[in-house]
Amino acid sequence: SAYEALVGQPISVLPISKTLERRIRENSNIRKVRDILLDVDRRVLLGIPYIGKIRAQQIVSHAEEHVS
Repeated sequence: SAYEALVGQPISVLPISKTLERRIRENSNIRKVRDILLDVDRRVLLGIPYIGKIRAQQIVSHAEEHVS
């Protein structure tokens, strides 16, 4: 489906900086948009250095907008 195609895309399609993308890749198992959406309590995102509640919410919002 179109939704599956979108959630299967790499996080590089999201409007986040290359630095942030690299930090996510190096400090978590998040690789695809789906991984962000599945991190419901944001525990994985919040475990990444320099990502707090606000930045985590921004990343999740970008992922949600991407698939909507």
